[in-house]
Amino acid sequence: MMAQVQVFLLWFSAVGCAVIGGVYFAFSTFMMPILARLEKVLMMKAMQLFNGVFQPSLLMLLAVGLMLLMLLFFGTMLAGVILAMLSLMNWSAHESKLIMLASLIYVGGMLLVRVLLSESLDNTLVTAQVSSADSVPVWIRYLTDWTFLNYVRTVASIVASVIYFVVLARR
Repeated sequence: MMAQVQVFLLWFSAVGCAVIGGVYFAFSTFMMPILARLEKVLMMKAMQLFNGVFQPSLLMLLAVGLMLLMLLFFGTMLAGVILAMLSLMNWSAHESKLIMLASLIYVGGMLLVRVLLSESLDNTLVTAQVSSADSVPVWIRYLTDWTFLNYVRTVASIVASVIYFVVLARR
């Protein structure tokens, strides 16, 4: 039974990490360059609105689309944590070290980047006065730093996905 749970979590994590990596990549590669071409006021307002959508209230969590997105983001992270614990419980298994590596890369890449770095950028942007002249440096820093951090999350997601798929292919 435990082996079936682990296989399910590996598939969920492998696919979930790949999808999330694709979302981050698409946003950094397509959306941020588009926003960078808009007037500074419009760019900041767009990202403020975007960040407001992904800081959901209880009512918004009831929306099916947002629930699925949250399931993907948090579910994949939770699956990574569970896989790491399972690999510790069976450390002698040949795939345990790879599973632990993938889990640490993914959870570290998502959680640490979010909590330690990008959340403060988001908070600074949300509180910035869009029409103020002081807001231009805030936006430029946000655009540069946030996009870089999004690429870090992209790489972490894709690398973890590849490692999970390698583990599955070896079975």
